[in-house]
Amino acid sequence: MVVRGRRSLSTVLGGAVLAAAAFVPQSASASTGQSVADLSSTSVEELVASLVGPGVTVSNATFTGHSAAVGLFSGMGAALGLEGGVALSTGRVKDGVLGPHGASKASTDLDQPGDHDLSALLGGRTCLFDAAVLEFDFVRRSPSISIDYVFGSMEYPKFVDPRYTVNDVFGFFVNGTNCATVGSQAVSIKTVNAGVNAEHFVDNTTGARDTAVNGFTKVLTCTAEVEAGRTNHVKLAIADGADGGFDSVVLVGAGGFFSNQAPTAGDLSFSLTAGNSVQIVLPGWDPDGDQLGHKIVKAPAGGTLTLEGGSVVYTPRAGFIGTDSFTYTVSDGIVVSEPYTVAITVDESETSAPVLRERHYTVVAGADTVIELLPLDGVGAPATAAANPQALSEGAVPVSYAVTTAPAHGTLSGDGALRTYRSAADFAGVDTFQYTSSRNGVTSGPATVTLEVAARPVPNVQSRSIPVFPPAPVRIGDGAGTRRLADTGADLGTTASLGALVLFAGVAAVSVAALRRRARS
Repeated sequence: MVVRGRRSLSTVLGGAVLAAAAFVPQSASASTGQSVADLSSTSVEELVASLVGPGVTVSNATFTGHSAAVGLFSGMGAALGLEGGVALSTGRVKDGVLGPHGASKASTDLDQPGDHDLSALLGGRTCLFDAAVLEFDFVRRSPSISIDYVFGSMEYPKFVDPRYTVNDVFGFFVNGTNCATVGSQAVSIKTVNAGVNAEHFVDNTTGARDTAVNGFTKVLTCTAEVEAGRTNHVKLAIADGADGGFDSVVLVGAGGFFSNQAPTAGDLSFSLTAGNSVQIVLPGWDPDGDQLGHKIVKAPAGGTLTLEGGSVVYTPRAGFIGTDSFTYTVSDGIVVSEPYTVAITVDESETSAPVLRERHYTVVAGADTVIELLPLDGVGAPATAAANPQALSEGAVPVSYAVTTAPAHGTLSGDGALRTYRSAADFAGVDTFQYTSSRNGVTSGPATVTLEVAARPVPNVQSRSIPVFPPAPVRIGDGAGTRRLADTGADLGTTASLGALVLFAGVAAVSVAALRRRARS
């Protein structure tokens, strides 16, 4: 039987249709989660589509053999190492793949012919039967292909004996050359078993693995060179040797037949000074030689990106100083890479305006408070005021300051980095003013100084009566006589007021008002 495209089986069976009709398959009850769909419920196109990956053009797909000898399998990862894909068998594919072990004899003569390419692998012997052959043409963009597969057989372990000279055989022919090999030999029960290349073999005679076959290889991979961009041909084939019993199977992994290799790129880092831009060429490498495209997946926080040809231009926003970053991916149109990071450091330039600090003070109404105007340095730490209050010097370049919006409820005096604020004596609330800085003729944006003005405290008055007998002096102090009335440490005369009223000879009343003030930044 040769099946081409989606044509009905009844139109292509030819002389083999009688044998197929006479065949009555035994039932196979699959283990939970396992399934195989043969050509009674799937198509050749679906078989091939499950094998090839994106970026491959397929044509002329055909299957030669019995419709029950090929199918799509799934749920075989735990048992055979491949979760899903296409399986070919020398008997009924369901019987040869599905578990549990021993549920099926997996030894069915399908009365099908052999295959000449498989005969060539045996030195030209023609005693082959029940061949199952899937083949198609393909065009691939890269110059190599990769095939993951597992070979299993009911011929293990008995027919490993060298007295049996002909065994079941299979091959993966890429442009006529078999790539299903171990070393220089074709994979078979003679070349992979418990005694030869045992590291690639799994013995299942006890049924430890949930599959019908008595033994199978671990997942093997064959790679082959092809002509990129041109038509190539692949042929997957398996056949019984010497007789039509003791079935063998080969499973080919889904999607891995032509595995597209993901592109890669790399992390980058750049430095620039404020007021400038940097052009960044985003890298990308693709093992398959595919054309690549880039995508920004996380934009920078401190600047903007502009696309210019095959690169991007990063421009920091006005006033930004510090570190920034963005992330990008690269794609070949099929696979998107992991994200990569571009780290950018924006340094302060001598020709750029300083970045200013917002300030906050709490003051007392009517009292003088010194305000320090500060920029930020290149890493964000506050700079210190210069000895010369006319400017703040960063390196050799002086920074000057100007008040752009005066306070509404007080006055400012002084110039340079140090200013003195005094609110109206009767004001309580929030006052503000704004200032800018300049360096080398470049002026910054405004920064705001916020002042929380507390009401002037009510004088604390304490009345005392002291007898006076002239000419003795009178000492005015606190109750314990241990400190001056002025808590600030200033002379009494600057912080208190005295009043005296002579009521009668030798007796006077004196009032003392102590004043306190407090300021903090």
